[in-house]
Amino acid sequence: MALSIPWQSLNALKYGPWSKDPRISGLTPLAPLFPRSRIDPEELALRNQIEDFQREKFEGFTSRELADMDVITDRKLKDSTLDNPIMPLIRIQRWELRPHQPDLTRNSMYPLMIDGQQHGDWSMHNPLVYEKMKPVLQLATRTIMSMYTLPWFAALIFGKRAPINPARVRPHDELPDSAVSFLPYDASNYDIVRAKMTQVFHDLEHIWSLKFGFMAPGEDPRGPEYPLDPDDKIEDDVYGLTVTNYAYMMYDTDVERSWKLYIFLNYTQLDSLFRNDLTTTERKTVEWASAVTLVHEIIHAINFVCPRIDGSQVQNPDDENPPWFYDQEALAEVGYSFEAALNGGTVRAFIDKPGMPYGHWFQTVWPTVEGQRLCGSKSLTLTQPDPFTYQEEFPIPVSFYEDIQQKNFWECVVHRFGHKLFHYRSLSHGTRIDFKIHRNNKQTPIKFAMTDIGGIGPANNDFGGAPKVLADRWLSVRRIHGMGTAPGTSKLAMNFGQALLDSSLIDSSFWTKSQIQRQSVDIIFDHLRQESTSIEETVARFGHLIDFISTILRNHEQTIDALFGSGLAVLRGIEIPTEQRRKTLLSWNRGTGKFITECAQQEYATPQQKQQLTEEMISLERCRMRLFRPDLISETIRSGPDFEELRLLLRLRDSYLRDQVDACDDYCNQLGNIDGCSLFASLCAQFIRILIYEGSEVNKDRIASGAKLQDLIAIYERLKFRCPEPWVDMFRVWDEVAGTALNIIRQVREM
Repeated sequence: MALSIPWQSLNALKYGPWSKDPRISGLTPLAPLFPRSRIDPEELALRNQIEDFQREKFEGFTSRELADMDVITDRKLKDSTLDNPIMPLIRIQRWELRPHQPDLTRNSMYPLMIDGQQHGDWSMHNPLVYEKMKPVLQLATRTIMSMYTLPWFAALIFGKRAPINPARVRPHDELPDSAVSFLPYDASNYDIVRAKMTQVFHDLEHIWSLKFGFMAPGEDPRGPEYPLDPDDKIEDDVYGLTVTNYAYMMYDTDVERSWKLYIFLNYTQLDSLFRNDLTTTERKTVEWASAVTLVHEIIHAINFVCPRIDGSQVQNPDDENPPWFYDQEALAEVGYSFEAALNGGTVRAFIDKPGMPYGHWFQTVWPTVEGQRLCGSKSLTLTQPDPFTYQEEFPIPVSFYEDIQQKNFWECVVHRFGHKLFHYRSLSHGTRIDFKIHRNNKQTPIKFAMTDIGGIGPANNDFGGAPKVLADRWLSVRRIHGMGTAPGTSKLAMNFGQALLDSSLIDSSFWTKSQIQRQSVDIIFDHLRQESTSIEETVARFGHLIDFISTILRNHEQTIDALFGSGLAVLRGIEIPTEQRRKTLLSWNRGTGKFITECAQQEYATPQQKQQLTEEMISLERCRMRLFRPDLISETIRSGPDFEELRLLLRLRDSYLRDQVDACDDYCNQLGNIDGCSLFASLCAQFIRILIYEGSEVNKDRIASGAKLQDLIAIYERLKFRCPEPWVDMFRVWDEVAGTALNIIRQVREM
């Protein structure tokens, strides 16, 4: 099966072309390899090139592996059920309608370009922009309004301000007088924190006149003379910016003016929401990432106006001053420090350039030496303790983006179990990245190099050497399991949380089984590459090959078990992502069926081996029947060879009942021309061919071919035995055809 590469793939248009082939992105998951007797070296070389590129891009994972973890998918996600109002701080009235002159010097708005045509400006007052941004604002509101329960946030608004210990400063760094850290605060009374949070939001609105707007990539939204310091140049990959009108306030101190705060969001990523070719996954990914950026920048704004080291109110919020450190952290970046406290880690997009992210890593270690690039130019990197010299990353499954836009997720899971949102999804397979520190590190930034990337295996109940995030996740799991006797609303939270855990378990199991299957197929390829030196060795090796086939079919069955949760999903009513995975497994199933058919046709195959291969074909077909339902109403897969077979079988049956011999012959031919025609469809077509040439007109060739009908009937009966429940009615439809065909052959033999 050659790789199908269109002139310009959809992902190439969305994410940019692959440097070695401009027709494709190189990011799309490749179909899983199934065993084949003949391997095209060029195809295999191209496949290896693409997967090597993906492993380099995705920290050791291929796109196929990420797809098997439900990290990359084109399936339709559930619609949002969020109905919460948008908090006053970020409502439409607080967004830029025209440039903020004279406080800032930019004199024009940014045009909203859709398909090369301008549709107004990038302004929340533009209905087109507001429509796309509403889910972002709702998500941001949910996060902001619940963060009063976070000890980190209590520290920001109540914690003691302390000067930085000079012993923590590197020898060649200069410690500014304004450098400060805010220390943990014991906030046992959430009502007090909540009241203070409300006051902070009021002050941001009415005292500091916080406004929001959009910014172009690589351009300072304040005006052409910014940044005042060349080291503060805005890079293309800056997602957001929080600033004050400091330059305006300092220009003429004799004139009465008021301080203002501004938050700007880079519109590059948001611009993708106006594409017509987005999947629901891509759309919700961008919405969530944009909400994270908005909340991140609001934290910076709060940091600007929090009380200073002496407890006095801020009079001069200079955005050029170095940011604050939290407690003993080595880096000063309150936005990322907040994210780490909120979620147990920070996030990083798969694609490291402006635009659509394709997916995200959940990074569980903060702060690291790599995190220095996220800090301001005047920020120091402290020592004792130093930043971490490793990072642990886990790809975020798309189910998270779906969950987070569900009302129950916030009202049950977050309210009951806290903010460690990512821990409730399948963060069980990831990557560890180690950094090597250069010798001379007497000043900021610390010089380092990436030295090693290794995989992180799944967590279990004995999480002895597991990363902290996995241990935390299991503690969360135990909290949910411990709610089995809880009444009322707690019971609702438990049920919702249990559903998340169960679906997470299914996802993780599916990925593990898929990995085992890939390894088994690789063994077959290695086996086929070896050449035999004698007929005896060929026969012996063929016997080993059949054993390998049995192994991959048992793995196939177990992978399907994992896909459907071994009945767990049915018992608990869990919605699990299956359509794309079913398509992938169906493709593998069909290709493997072709390979088994080729094996059965080998001249040195013994009758016993052929019989074993027949049994394996029956098992393989039962697997296919589990993956595809013969119901045009309930089956969601509406294209591909399995759907085409079903369509032809229904028409074939209808034509037979109408005695339309030519139509029957045509449909049988069409079924035979389907690449890797399934066992069931092949049997049905052979039965019909017997029937349409019945009676004395049956020639010797057809009688000879019909002599095998009893064997076919036996295969049909074994296939029907223990067939999946959705196929029972389909067999009933064809039982009459099979029986009639058998009677005709008996009559012909008696003539």
